[in-house]
Parts: sequence; C-alpha cells; structure tokens
Amino acid sequence: AAIFSFTAASCVAYAGRSLRAYADEDGTTGWTLDIPGDVAGALVAHASGDVLLATRQGHLLRIHATDGTQVYRTELGMEVVHAPAATRDLIVVNGANESVVGIDAGSGSVKWRAGTSGHALTAPALAPDGKLVLVGDQEGRVHALAIADGKIAWSHETGASILAAPV
Repeated sequence: AAIFSFTAASCVAYAGRSLRAYADEDGTTGWTLDIPGDVAGALVAHASGDVLLATRQGHLLRIHATDGTQVYRTELGMEVVHAPAATRDLIVVNGANESVVGIDAGSGSVKWRAGTSGHALTAPALAPDGKLVLVGDQEGRVHALAIADGKIAWSHETGASILAAPV
C-alpha cells in the first residue's frame, strides 16, 4: 500500500487492486476504484492533477483525482514493473520486455514504441530539458530516447546492471 497527495484537500492511496481517495481533514473516503491488476511501482501525479498508474499486467490508466472517474485505459501489450514518467503531453512507460512506450497524455493513444537492448530494471527518468527520457537495463546500458519520437539519441555501457532510475 502507498499514499500520495494529489490535491490540497485529498490524497489517493492504493492497496491490493483498488484506489481510494481520502479527505485530508478527517480521513473520510471520497471515492474507491477497482483497478485491472497490480500497480507497477507507484502512482504518478500528472500536471493536470489526474492520477497516472501502470499495472504489471500491461495497462496504463489516467484517473481524475477529484472523483475517481477513469479518463482512459491503454493496453500496452507488455509487462510493466515500474511507474511511468510524464510530461504534460506524453507519458513514458518502460516495459520489462525491452520496450519503451510513449503515450499521448491527452488521448491515451500510443505515439511511439522503442526497443532497448535489455530488460528494464528502472523506471523512466525525464531529462531536465524535457527532450529526452532515460532508461537503464540489466545488461548495464543507459539509453537516452527522444521524447518526440522514441528514437535512441545515445546509449552508454556502464559495465554493471542499472538497478536505479537514472537522474
């Protein structure tokens, strides 16, 4: 279980296969939503105030934090083991099957898929300039992919498995 604050008046928590919103002032439950699988990593707050989550079973969900309504659910076609990373316009998911997927944050449609050379061991990390996303793999490579199209801008061999997200 984990708890994440999304607004000044409420927080959202997940336990098992459900999300719950609680009022900060008294802890009353605002809404509950069953989710189609186990949360991969953590919940992510989108710039819109919505909740983003990926499931280990390969779903990406965008949920309104205020009322728990599902904006969309995208089938990714891959196992996911880490939380996504998001800009205002794009959500990036690093799959366990050597794939990284860029999803349009507004519609939930897949914009691009990119292959990496190894199984993902890290969550994706956004570069400060917002132009690249970095992922690491078990073969010891860090890959920088262009946010715009998912093309690999560069890769670097580290000599050891990448066990934490690049910063």
